[in-house]
Amino acid sequence: MLAIGLYEHGFKRVYMGLLYAGGDDALLILPSWLSLPAALYIAYWFWRELGRTRQLSISIASGKVKHNIWALVDSATEILDEYCKKKFREELTGKSVNDVLNVLENTVAVVGFIFSEQSNVTPALVNSILEHNLSKQPYVLSFELTPRVELMDISSFMGLVLGVNTKYNTLDELEQYLRKAIVEAYEAFKEAKNNGTPLAIRVRNELYRLYGASHKYLRLGDEAFKASLTSFIARELARREAGDEVRKVYEGFVKYFIKPHLGEVIPLFDVYMFSKLVMGGAK
Repeated sequence: MLAIGLYEHGFKRVYMGLLYAGGDDALLILPSWLSLPAALYIAYWFWRELGRTRQLSISIASGKVKHNIWALVDSATEILDEYCKKKFREELTGKSVNDVLNVLENTVAVVGFIFSEQSNVTPALVNSILEHNLSKQPYVLSFELTPRVELMDISSFMGLVLGVNTKYNTLDELEQYLRKAIVEAYEAFKEAKNNGTPLAIRVRNELYRLYGASHKYLRLGDEAFKASLTSFIARELARREAGDEVRKVYEGFVKYFIKPHLGEVIPLFDVYMFSKLVMGGAK
């Protein structure tokens, strides 16, 4: 799947392009703000209608309209083959038959994505970003996933950047959650395009501060970097009053990334790329 950062003039040229579709394969062109929630919504119905026996692997490469579309296609293919499919299969290796069946039944989709405003997106750029320790791709969209795979759930990004409730206990609640994500992604894009400050922008701005305060510790290794990130977040939480929007952003970092994945580095690049993706590249 390709996601092209389209501003208002872009809507006059394309809403959606279908380059190929056949069986469980498709190559689509979508506005970037729509690409991830729409892809997950399609994957949900694919998984549900097939009796929860099959899931889609999704790759999204986003760039400017002027970027080479075949480089985007190659990049999306790289994400799909070398990250989504390969790493998910590695997750299942060594598990019992019952565990594998359980994981397959409750994994709605496996997704990877990349966003770039500056450089033309290429497979080399994909590898340089996604192999970095600040990326945890690919991600899964899961439903009652027990035993859990090591891959993070994409819901953490939805909840943090779009402010969407990620608690769902039934299939219909999961569908409503994905519908809501599409609406909130559009609202974030529209507000950002009109020089507003949606939650996605506030998340992105705090990522700048968080990374800027901690990146110098990267040269000392992951442990020093993790300690710096954690101490910075603790300081920001202490400084902010309850209900403060910025405090909620840092509470989100703790809720989605620190507590469930103790010892892991917050995937800053992924959160940043996701926040830019749903805003269609708006500043």
